[in-house]
Order: sequence, then C-alpha cells, then structure tokens
Amino acid sequence: MDTFTDQWEEYKRITLDAAGAYNEQDYVFALEKFHILAEKNPTNYKIHELLVIIYLKLNRLEDARREYDIYFNLIKEKIPGLASPQSFEDVVKDIGNREELEEKYRLLMQQPADGFATEPDESIAGIQERAGQTSDAINLAILNMAEGKYAAAREIIQGFINKYYGNISPSNKETSLEDVL
Repeated sequence: MDTFTDQWEEYKRITLDAAGAYNEQDYVFALEKFHILAEKNPTNYKIHELLVIIYLKLNRLEDARREYDIYFNLIKEKIPGLASPQSFEDVVKDIGNREELEEKYRLLMQQPADGFATEPDESIAGIQERAGQTSDAINLAILNMAEGKYAAAREIIQGFINKYYGNISPSNKETSLEDVL
C-alpha cells in the first residue's frame, strides 16, 4: 500500500514532468501529465489554467473553452461575487433596439457639441446623461460590428469622437480613433 510520502513523491514527479514538458513546448506530453494532475487534484485552479493554455497552443479551441469553464468556476469559488464573462453574442442581445439607438444617435449628432465635456461643477444628472449618450453611440457601433459592418461601426465612433472630443487635440485637428484608444 502506498504511503502518503510515496503518493507525494509521485505527485511531485508528475508535476515536474508536466512543467518540464510545457517548458520544452512538448504540449502533447504536458497535456497528458497535467490531466493526471487534474485527476489527482481537481480543485487546483492553476492546473486548469495551464490546461487552457495547452489546449490553445494545440489549437483545440473547444477543449480550451470547456477547460476554461472549469477554471472560471474554481476561481469564482475563491472570489465570491465574480461575474461571469459575457460572450459578444450576449452583449449584442443586451443592447436593445437598433431603430431606437439609431434615432438617439441621429439626434445626438444634431446637437451642438459645445458644453458636452463635463465641467467640475456639472451635476451628476448631466454627467450621467453624457455617459448614456456615449453608451448609445458605442452600442450602435457594436450592433454594426455584430452584423459585420465594421466600416459603419468605425464611422459611428469616429463621428462621435470628432464631434464631441475633437477639440481635445493640441493642434485642434480631427482626433482619430487611435488617438482616443
């Protein structure tokens, strides 16, 4: 019968084999060894984190996604209240009505730009309104990206930046998307 010391030595040997294979970029052998470690210690999130990376390096995306779910659930146990990440599709679903956003954006772009930037004495309501307007422009761009209309998305964001933030550039030239991001 194996003693605790024997089991520990075996676990240590497998860990060293797994780490060595990973460092030597022998991801197939590392995967085999990390799987053994995951069976022996299923709640060790670091093992699952490394399995995600190995699957990605082996271009096994579905396995990486499945392993990521295990990893994330283990992390959530350590960090209560941690929100699950949303997929791009989930974000798009939560955005709302395209026609309503297009109308809000159209009206926003017809407003005079002066006074848009927040002033130190501006009310919370004013700041929230500007945040909502910015969010509307971004959400409309996201809807366009979801439909593969990347040029339209860029045009929306660039138009918004030029109108409302263009005056932040020292040379007073049009501010590009890259300048802001």
